[in-house]
Amino acid sequence: MDAAFIWKLSKLGRIGSTRQRYDDDFADRLNYQYTSVLLFLFIGLIGIRQYVASLSPAVT
Repeated sequence: MDAAFIWKLSKLGRIGSTRQRYDDDFADRLNYQYTSVLLFLFIGLIGIRQYVASLSPAVT
């Protein structure tokens, strides 16, 4: 999944906002950029692990 695609998706929530926020510092901007990317990355990782675990026979 392309990070630019996820970045564009995260901007969709701000379309209706007419107010600009200028009080964001570096940490806030970093949070906006990478939180959604990391969230989707971990969701994908957990989904893949569960799928692979369901394919392997149960080990007792």
